[in-house]
Amino acid sequence: MGRAAGAKNKDLAYEFIDLTLQKKAQTVMANKGGIPLNADLAQVTDSHVKELNQAFSTLVQNDGLAFYPDWPAPGYMDVLGGGLQELIGGTKTPSTFLDAIAGPWKEYKATLP
Repeated sequence: MGRAAGAKNKDLAYEFIDLTLQKKAQTVMANKGGIPLNADLAQVTDSHVKELNQAFSTLVQNDGLAFYPDWPAPGYMDVLGGGLQELIGGTKTPSTFLDAIAGPWKEYKATLP
């Protein structure tokens, strides 16, 4: 919430963040096809969206890598894109590709408190 701390109207910024992270708003996002962090999955009406959100919830609970390829570590999208090109081009095996994309995440995770 560092950006909220530097906002012109800090209280309004925090209020917006609180509002958008509430279960009700997150459930609306899920019902529109989004993948929010705090949805009430029992209220999600589309079975495919519910399944997607349940899978995401499991990933989050297990500290796994998620559906957003730029999320795990800074610059990760470049690592993933380059690795995929090498995998498709046949210059990397699936095993070396998996090792290559795991490395930046493990390195970044080691720097977290």
